[in-house]
Amino acid sequence: MAVLGSVRRAAVGIRNGEGRALLRAGWVRWDGNTLLLLTPVIALLAIFFVVPLVSVLEASFGGRGPFTLDLYEKAIFGSITRVWWEITIEQTVVTTVLCLALGYPVAYYLASSTGWRRTLVLMAVVIPFLTHFVAQTSIWRVILGRRGWINEALTGLGIVDEPISILFSGPAVQIGLIQTLLPFMVLCIYAGMRGIPRSFMMVANNLGAGPVRSFLRVYLPMSMPGVWAGTLLVVVLTISSFAAPDILGNVPHRGIASHLRGGGQFNSALAMVTLAGVLVSYLAFVRWVGFRPLYQAGEALTGLRGEERVQPSRRRTLLGLGVGVVCAYLLLPTVMVVMMSFSNSSFLVFPLRGFTLKWYGDYFTSADPLLDWPGATFNSLVIGVMVTALALVMGGVVSYFLVRSRAPGRGMFNSFVMAPLVVPTVVTAGALFHLYFHSEILRHLLGTIPGIVFPHTVLALPYVIIVLTAALRNIDPIQERVALSLGANRLTIVRRVLLPQLYPALSIAGFLAFLVSFNEVIVALLLKARGFETLPMNIWSGRSAEYGPMMSAVSVLVLLGAGALLAIVWTVRRRLSRNINAP
Repeated sequence: MAVLGSVRRAAVGIRNGEGRALLRAGWVRWDGNTLLLLTPVIALLAIFFVVPLVSVLEASFGGRGPFTLDLYEKAIFGSITRVWWEITIEQTVVTTVLCLALGYPVAYYLASSTGWRRTLVLMAVVIPFLTHFVAQTSIWRVILGRRGWINEALTGLGIVDEPISILFSGPAVQIGLIQTLLPFMVLCIYAGMRGIPRSFMMVANNLGAGPVRSFLRVYLPMSMPGVWAGTLLVVVLTISSFAAPDILGNVPHRGIASHLRGGGQFNSALAMVTLAGVLVSYLAFVRWVGFRPLYQAGEALTGLRGEERVQPSRRRTLLGLGVGVVCAYLLLPTVMVVMMSFSNSSFLVFPLRGFTLKWYGDYFTSADPLLDWPGATFNSLVIGVMVTALALVMGGVVSYFLVRSRAPGRGMFNSFVMAPLVVPTVVTAGALFHLYFHSEILRHLLGTIPGIVFPHTVLALPYVIIVLTAALRNIDPIQERVALSLGANRLTIVRRVLLPQLYPALSIAGFLAFLVSFNEVIVALLLKARGFETLPMNIWSGRSAEYGPMMSAVSVLVLLGAGALLAIVWTVRRRLSRNINAP
C-alpha cells in the first residue's frame, strides 16, 4: 500500500502539470505484449467455442456428404419443427414481457431505497442465484400440484370446490421460467439505474414537469440501456431453458432447447437456425446499445461509482407492497426446498410428513447406491476451482487489453469474447458434444475433468471480463505510467499497483466464475462418461419424485456453501475497498 500511495501522489503531481517530461520518458506501449498474452484466450475460444460451432455448421450442410439445404428446410418449415418454434417464440415473448413488467418496479425500488429495505430486496433477488435452478424448478411441482399450496389455498378459501390442474401446462412452465430468469432482468435494470443522477429529476420537476412526465421523459429513457441488456439476457436464457419445460410441462410445452440435446445433422441445422436468430439480436444490441450496460452491471457488483438515488415517489407504500409480492414469489421455491429437505417422506409431497435429517445423513455417508454425492461434489469443487483460476487469469488479460490497449479492432474482439454469454448454452454444449464425438484427439476428454473445465471456462469468461473491465476503467492509467517512469518493470506494476486495487473486483469475479461452473448442467450432461459425475448432474438425475427430498437436501447444502462463500467474498471486498480508498 505504501508503494501504491507513492505512485498515486506522483500521479497527482503529473495531473497537475508537474513532471510531464518524466511521464513521457516512462511511457511504454503494452499493445504488442498484451496481444501476445491474449494467445491462450484466443486458443481457448477457438478450440472450445468457434471450432465446435464451425463443425456443427459443416454438419448442417450435409457434413462429409454432398452439399444440401434439405436439413435447413426441414428445420425451419417442417411440420414438427414449426410447432417447436411456435412454442419457443411464445415462451420467450411471454417470459421476457413479464420479467420486464415485474423486474422494472423491483429495480426502481432498489435504486430509490437505502438501508435495510434495499438489503432485504437485494437478498431476495440474489438468493435464487445460489439455489440450483433444477431444484427450484422441481419444487414447483409440489407448489402447483393438485395437493400443493395453491390448490390448498383455493379450496380452503372456497374459491374452487375441487383442485384445479395447473401442473404440466403452459402456465406452469411460464411460472418456472419467470421465477428463474427474473433476477437477471432486475440486476441489469438496477445496474443501469444506479448511475442516473437524481438532479435530472429535480431539474425536470423545477421546470414544471410532474412526477409522471418527469419519469416518462427523463428517467425511463436513461434506464433503457439496462432494460435492453436485461431483455437480451432473458431472451437468450429462455431459448436455452430446458428444465422448466421438461419438469413442469408435457411434450406440447417443450421448445427448441428440449430437442437440441444430442447429435445428428438435423440437430446441427436446428442449432444453426437458433444461433442465427440469437446472433442477429446480439449484433443489433452491440450496434445500437453497446456493452456499457453490461459493464455497469460489473460496477454494481463491485460497488464502484457511488449510485445516485432517484427521488422517492409519494406512492412508496403501494410500490413496496408490489415489490414484496415479487420477492415472495422469488423466494418461495427456496423456502420450499429447505422445508422438503427435512421431509420424512421419500417423495416430494405436501404437506410434510414428519421431520428427519435422514437425507443429510445419506449425503455424507453416500447411502444412495445409484448416486455418489460426495464424489460428485468433489469433482464439481475441483472443476470450479480450476475454472475460477483460469477465468481470472485470462479474463484479467482480456480486460486490460480492452481498457488500456490502443490496438485497432478492440470492439470486434470485445464482441468475440462476450459471445459465449449470448450464444445459448444448449447450442454450445451440443456443438462441443459433436466435436468431441467426431474428433479422435478430443474424444479422450469425454468424462474427464479437463474436458469440462475448458468449456466451463469459456462460459465463465464473459462474467469475469464484465467485472474486471468495470474495475479497470476506474483505475487511473497515469499510475501505471508513473510506475514505468520510476523504473518498475511490468510484473512489478501488476503486482504492486494494479492488483491491490483489483482485489475487490477479483473476489467478486472469482465467485461468479465458480458459481457458473458449479451450477452448470447441460455441458456436463452431454460430455459425461460412465463413472464420472458432477453435483449438478446428480441433481438433474434427482429431479424425479423418488429422489426429491435427497435433491432438496443437497440443494440446501449448496445454498449454505454458496451463501457462506458470498458472505466471505463480500466482507473481503468491503475491507479491501476501504483499505484502497484510505488516504
